[in-house]
Amino acid sequence: MNQDEKDELYALSQKKRNKRVGEWAKEAGWYTEDRKGSDGVIYTAFWNGGEKNE
Repeated sequence: MNQDEKDELYALSQKKRNKRVGEWAKEAGWYTEDRKGSDGVIYTAFWNGGEKNE
């Protein structure tokens, strides 16, 4: 991912960014789960196989 792509991603709202990350993870065959951060914001966590980190 180049800097322009990163800038475009971070210009999105968190909700739209989560959706985009979820789409990329699905395309890659990865798992996702929405989690609430310590700041109260929902983030899409993603991982490649194996067990979930709690």
